[in-house]
Amino acid sequence: MSLKRGSEKKPRRVKGCHNCSQRRINCDRNSPCQKCIKKGIECWGLGVRYRFSNGVASRGKLAGKTIPVTDDEFAGPNTITDKKPDEASTTQTPMSLLEYSLEDLMTCNIDHLDQQARFLLEYFSQKVAPAMVAIDIKNGYRDILLPLSEHDEIMRNAMIAASASHLSHQHPDSKWLSVARKHHTAAIKGLQRDGSTGANTFSDLATMVILLIEEMVSVGEDYIILLRMVRSFVCSRGGDKKIEQSPIGRFLIQQIRKMTLYAAPLVSEISATSSLSHISTADIAILYCSQIDSTNESIIANVAGLVHQAMRIYLLRVTNNPEEVIEERVQHFIDDALLFNATSFGGHVLIWPFFIVGAECSDTHHQEFIVTQLQCLWKSTGFANILYAISFLEKIWQNLSRETWPSMLVKHVEGFIM
Repeated sequence: MSLKRGSEKKPRRVKGCHNCSQRRINCDRNSPCQKCIKKGIECWGLGVRYRFSNGVASRGKLAGKTIPVTDDEFAGPNTITDKKPDEASTTQTPMSLLEYSLEDLMTCNIDHLDQQARFLLEYFSQKVAPAMVAIDIKNGYRDILLPLSEHDEIMRNAMIAASASHLSHQHPDSKWLSVARKHHTAAIKGLQRDGSTGANTFSDLATMVILLIEEMVSVGEDYIILLRMVRSFVCSRGGDKKIEQSPIGRFLIQQIRKMTLYAAPLVSEISATSSLSHISTADIAILYCSQIDSTNESIIANVAGLVHQAMRIYLLRVTNNPEEVIEERVQHFIDDALLFNATSFGGHVLIWPFFIVGAECSDTHHQEFIVTQLQCLWKSTGFANILYAISFLEKIWQNLSRETWPSMLVKHVEGFIM
């Protein structure tokens, strides 16, 4: 029986080093190659590379090394792996790797993966990862987690599932939904097997976070279960502070805090009141950018400001404040959102505040503005939870039972709106 094109088990042959391939010239396949030496440029070696940032391979502990760790668990851009595809795909990322700096981790060689996997990982880098951060410069999903997925099959399955789910909403009649389900199931089974050993703490935690992203992309109904799994897992591994001792841990805990915060109004009014009451604008800013500098300070401030206003509006409603007080806050939010919104640079992360404030809007013009903003966010990110948010807001606005909208969120929202 013949194999379909693209499903062969043999690794794809690399014609030359990255530079020679880009210049479309013959390469002697040495490392470094003679063409790069003669031209006086740095030879990146053989293999397909993700363009995470400029010059990352020339800095950090891995600079100038072909194999950074003695057990060959992590291969840099100048390394050719002798492993077969099946062996390479099941290798687990060692705990010792977590001691490396972010610069050490920002490289990835995926030649040993099949064509579909390479495409979907690149799709994750270009379409899914940017939607999860306000400023797509230092993106932990691309710079930290994606390279680690090269040698971690469980995490890689979750990323592929998220990408395929995203594609399935762009192309409803395509094969991508079945691909997403296949890899989602594989990621869940991988977590179940891994959980019995207690190893690979960061790999498993990263996989859960990525599966939560897929919940947003596909409007899945398991986000509450996943969030409970995440918190239980973190507690079993010593808590936030212990996990935050590594760069990967800091990034993952940052994302988990953000997801937990936004999910709170969908889970319980009591827990939401408790968590939202004790967070400041500065706290929110840190959730979006742990290192705020002059180039992104105003953007993060605008994002954090709108998110914080939405939180205050939610708290005013659940604590039964006077209608005129809440209306005044809504108008203030709308006025600010006219200046910084879904069309602004960095505004693509404002799904949650527009949804929460939209739930409070009774004015038709305000409702139309909110829907327009969410439609812009859908076009920008392609996350299906935005379309779900719009449909749910319409149910709130047509509420015939006179049930409060915070109560409706807890009882009736099935998808993760963030």
